Amino acid sequence: MMIDYSSRKVLVLYCGGTAGMLPTGPDGALAPAPLNELKKNIPELEQLPYQMEYREFYNEEGNLIDSSNADYPLYNSLAVEVGDAQDYYDGIVVIFGTDTMGPCAGAQGYLLDGLKKPLVLTGAMTPAYEKENDARENIIDSIHLAARSGYDIPLIPEPVICFHGNVVRGVQSYKYSTSPTDPNSFKSTDGQILAQIENGNITVNEDAILKPPTATERLIVRELPYKPFTIHPVYIDALGLQSDELLAQTGEYIATGDGALLLDGIARSDKRTITMLEKYAPSALPIFLTQHEPSPNPAWNNAGRTMDFQQAMIKAQYVMNLTRDPALIQRLFGANLRGELDGPIESESKIIAEYEREKMGPPIR
Repeated sequence: MMIDYSSRKVLVLYCGGTAGMLPTGPDGALAPAPLNELKKNIPELEQLPYQMEYREFYNEEGNLIDSSNADYPLYNSLAVEVGDAQDYYDGIVVIFGTDTMGPCAGAQGYLLDGLKKPLVLTGAMTPAYEKENDARENIIDSIHLAARSGYDIPLIPEPVICFHGNVVRGVQSYKYSTSPTDPNSFKSTDGQILAQIENGNITVNEDAILKPPTATERLIVRELPYKPFTIHPVYIDALGLQSDELLAQTGEYIATGDGALLLDGIARSDKRTITMLEKYAPSALPIFLTQHEPSPNPAWNNAGRTMDFQQAMIKAQYVMNLTRDPALIQRLFGANLRGELDGPIESESKIIAEYEREKMGPPIR
């Protein structure tokens, strides 16, 4: 029996990226091209059985976005656009540059609190104008996923990346390969694939997808800081900790941290590391990316398991924009807000409300 998809509505937001680039100038350097040029190079878009709408999405300067100029204001604006469109479409596809696609997808995960429709980010390693390209497959697969999610396949109510036939959670995603044929170009930090697409056939891993919001829950569009907080990313090789010179250099580097330290490769039980942090950055909040022994300082966060570094930066910025209370930052960063960590999903609103009640103490009788 043929399924009728003619009522399914999909919005495609074209931000730029390699998928739609064309050679320009005498040297043939690639540059973002208008949406209509991308559509010309993928004529199959006209044959899709859905109600399609295409829009160009620009940055504050009115330009299509290159990965190099994707920033937090852009992520905020995109979230507002998606939030406004959610009620009018069955799914939304965002065509984006691959270098910042992971952070963008992660940002949308936190900013769109209570998303009820699929938001599918995709792009390409080779532009659509080339005879052999991955743009065509990625974009068409993403449109199929956005249109059919919650219709004839299970609903995937969250930002995801669809690339080379694999679908991964946005807040766990990272770019693994630049190959136009590698099915693992984008991976998930927990190794899970939410869905796989081959020749238009979609297989969903129902055990891995998030539970959709209830009908009464409304979407909250949150924000990243317009100007990012100062967060120093620090990686220290365990062998390097034997060097007093390295410790001193690292201490000088992080001494200027007035927000937080995003630490990787450091075990909490390492006394030399703890001494360094207490000496050189006593007021900065350390955030560890890996699971280690119980912290000697309860104000030091624990991400629960390894996070992608860029995703951890996005989450840290998001949490610090909600509060500057160190203890509350600790709770929020360590909580599984959008499926980025292990354990049950927790609501930041409930975490904040519970924390405020604890601060107030028991009611006076």
